[in-house]
Order: sequence, then structure tokens, then C-alpha cells
Amino acid sequence: PFGYVFGKKNYYGSKATSQYDYDTQYENRTNKNTYYIPTTLKNVTLLGGTIFMGCFFNCDTLTVIALPDGITSIDKYAFYNCTNLLSIKLPNSVNSIGGNAFYNCISLSNIDIPEKVSILSEYVFYNCSSLLNVVIPAGVTKIDTSAFENCISMSWVILPESIREIGSKSFIGCDKLKKIFYLGTKKQWQNISKVLYPTTPISSSESNRYYYSETQPTDTTYKYWHYVDGVPTAW
Repeated sequence: PFGYVFGKKNYYGSKATSQYDYDTQYENRTNKNTYYIPTTLKNVTLLGGTIFMGCFFNCDTLTVIALPDGITSIDKYAFYNCTNLLSIKLPNSVNSIGGNAFYNCISLSNIDIPEKVSILSEYVFYNCSSLLNVVIPAGVTKIDTSAFENCISMSWVILPESIREIGSKSFIGCDKLKKIFYLGTKKQWQNISKVLYPTTPISSSESNRYYYSETQPTDTTYKYWHYVDGVPTAW
């Protein structure tokens, strides 16, 4: 874990931070340790390496983290409870993001999901209460259980045609989510495997769902949308 760099001895200007060691083979927690991280440390730039399981777990003093190109995966619990994290840029080389990776990152308002990611794992953005509009890239096939649960500031999301499965409670608690911009057709939407209970903005009525159309449709049965200067806009 990140705290290992600074050690277990208390010193002036440090903050006690509880972090776990993880057995990556069996994906479970082992030892819990208290490390002391400088309170003045806000920005971290990584030059290489791997984002291991629980790497920045509970590092709630950090506000900006820069990741280098070449990183291919962000493991489970990597940024769990980084409550003051404002900004993190995920390089295009990332192809997987583990479950709970950004759990309770309540200050994070924007995230660009790399195009190589195919699954949004369980609880990956759980309770990211400042997270605004989200574009899920083409290639994502599954949004797992509670992936965006309690993202209470989210007002719209763009879903790609590639989506095949939307898990239970994936958008539950997203009370401001009023527009679901889907890049496919009504028929394609019906073919997506969706958990309809409990009710979420994704599984509810057609009233908040828009299907993509480059030209203004004459059909008034459903709602449609297109891009205007890169911004999703209802017809």
C-alpha cells in the first residue's frame, strides 16, 4: 500500500491512515496496518508500475493523482475512500478497473473511462456523490451490481450499443438521473439483460430514455437524441 512508503511511526504533520495488505492470488485482505502519511501531500504523480489492490485505500488527503501511460489495470479497492480526490486521469492503456476501485470518492466530479475497458465492475463508483454526467465508452458490455449506486449528482449518462448486461442496483439512488442517452435502438435496448428490481432510473419507464438518431425522426412513439457540438441533445 501507498502508506508503506512513509512508515508506521507517527510524526508531526502526519495523518494516521489504515490500510490493508492484500493477497492478490486469493483477492482477500490479510494484515491491517496504520501508516502515517504527510497531511501536506495532496498531489501524486506515478511514473510507472502497477496499481495494486488497495494501493491508495483510505488516502483521504490526496486531491490529484496522475497515472502514466502504459498502466493496463486498476485493481480492486485501489482508490477506495479517497474522499478528497478531485481529479484523476485514467490513461487510454487501461483495460480493466476492479470492483470498489473508486468506492466513496465523494469529491470526484468527472471521470473519463478508457475505451479499452469492457466491464464496469461491482461498486466501482459507488457513492461518488459529486460525479456528474458519465459517458460509458463503446466496448463496455457489462455494468455490474451497484456500479453507480448513490451517484446522487448524475443527471445524464450515455450508454453504448455494446452494452449486454446491466446489473442489479447499478444506478439506484441516482435521483437526479433524468436522461438515459442510448446509442442503440429500441429493439437493441430490449435485448439487454437488465435486473428490473429494485426500480432504478435505468429500469423504469420510457420517460427518461432517449434513442440515438442522427436525423430528426418523424416517429413520436419514443424519445430521440443526437449530438450538438459534442453535447447529447434531445430532438
